Amino acid sequence: MEQVSLSDVVQKGNGSSSTTTTPSAVGELPQSDLLAENEQQKLTLHTCPPFVTVKFITRTHPHHTPETPFKIPSSLSRYGLSEIVNHLLGNEDRKSIVPFEFLVRYKNKKIFLRTTLRNFYVLSQRWPEEIDTLEYIEAQPAPRSVDQIPHDDWLSHIVNLRRTEDGMGKRDYLVTSCYDGKIRVIDSQTGSVLGVHRHARAALAVDCRRITMVPDDLTVISGGQNEKVHYYRYDSERRKFEMKCLLTGHEAPVNAISINPSGSLVFTASTDRTIQYWSLTQKALNMDEHYMKILEEQQEDDDASNIQEPASKKRKLQIIEQPSIDVFNGHTLGVNALAWKDNTQLFSGSDDHTILLWDIHSRQPVTKLQGSKVVSALSYNQELGVILSTHPDGAIRMWDPRAEDATAQVFRSHKGWVRSVDWARKPGLTYQFTSGADDNLIKIWDVRSAIPLHSFSHHKKSQEEKEEIKQQIEEDKKFREMDTLVRPMLHAKRARSNFKTMCVTYAQGSNSVIYSGSSDCTVKKHVIENKHAEEAMKD
Repeated sequence: MEQVSLSDVVQKGNGSSSTTTTPSAVGELPQSDLLAENEQQKLTLHTCPPFVTVKFITRTHPHHTPETPFKIPSSLSRYGLSEIVNHLLGNEDRKSIVPFEFLVRYKNKKIFLRTTLRNFYVLSQRWPEEIDTLEYIEAQPAPRSVDQIPHDDWLSHIVNLRRTEDGMGKRDYLVTSCYDGKIRVIDSQTGSVLGVHRHARAALAVDCRRITMVPDDLTVISGGQNEKVHYYRYDSERRKFEMKCLLTGHEAPVNAISINPSGSLVFTASTDRTIQYWSLTQKALNMDEHYMKILEEQQEDDDASNIQEPASKKRKLQIIEQPSIDVFNGHTLGVNALAWKDNTQLFSGSDDHTILLWDIHSRQPVTKLQGSKVVSALSYNQELGVILSTHPDGAIRMWDPRAEDATAQVFRSHKGWVRSVDWARKPGLTYQFTSGADDNLIKIWDVRSAIPLHSFSHHKKSQEEKEEIKQQIEEDKKFREMDTLVRPMLHAKRARSNFKTMCVTYAQGSNSVIYSGSSDCTVKKHVIENKHAEEAMKD
């Protein structure tokens, strides 16, 4: 951390135009005169004022500094600025010192300060204002792995359902799909497997919702390489799956499943280039009273432990096959990902390099985002109105579908196919998301920075892979300290990973817990411990 003598370098201002003269390469001019000339001359390291007037503000930290302007050296970076803020907060003890990040204005938006103030002004060609505002937020600590849940094969998808504040359900669930064809319902607190449902072939996708009348029971929809989609209920008391019906219509593997926000419809995406949907109401699925009575009788027979019938004598129930209500045709290659914008509009991503936004009533695409790479995963941010897409080239792209000429903002750091991405789920960290890729790394990003906040991997890795991951983490750290506003374009060697991070998700309603699934056949739970951020969320 830079050693800053506060008594020497911090001069309290009065909020009005400064008349203090400071030496500069263009002569002994007041700062106001320098500001007046900002359009006549190019800003350089020699012409940038050695002192600038700033005030510190915050929106998330529980303790606020006085919003009085201060004159500070423009040579300070975020470390020196962090020391000043800690001094203003009275955090003099080493144990009470809090590291901070700083947001500065750049082209009508805010970005993280990754260099000195002077270099930032020069790189952005923005002259310091009479009073510049620096917003500080607590730097997020690196996540640590606290638990792992073993599986029998590679993970393909994870869904988390947590207890809600209104008491909806007593248990926290993880529902996972796996390449061994199994769907597992797991108690995320204890890690114990509560129930298993089997597909004939690899399970590639799953989605679920709590049942309103019995909140610890789940409606689960899953699909995979066997083309048929399974619709069933998980009974929490009996710890059993009750098969409702098979949802039929696809002619190739099912890659993505998504239940709409109201829980009334389920949409699926397939390699057969189509999106299909079904209603989840009992009436729409033709489950008449006679069928439901037979189903209940069979379940009662299965539960009667005192009756031991030979397998050949057990009654077999013919499972209903329910065709889809309609088919959405618009993609020219397989569809890999789905994400809801709202209850009536749905995004889809495809091998044909496009992202389509569908109106589910007209069954027509209303927006087309044209990319240059295969789209493997999507995640939509309701508050920002933007959507993230992941790709085999190691990039994550952020799109604004409202823009007339939609151009993606690109985030590059992964050195392998990016398999999964997910926005933070809780208000307060609107700008953060996490990603997982074939380089066996999980990254936490903020859209206001081109460099990841954290790169980590708690999954199994070979010795060679450990060295590559260590090198990449050090590279990210180096770029965070570089005098640059964007991450340089690197043609880095593709990671030779023996293991892959197949899926990542934030815990439902949380920004401090991340779950990841890997080809090492485990689900890991990663916890971000940020005491001040949690306090701020409660306020």
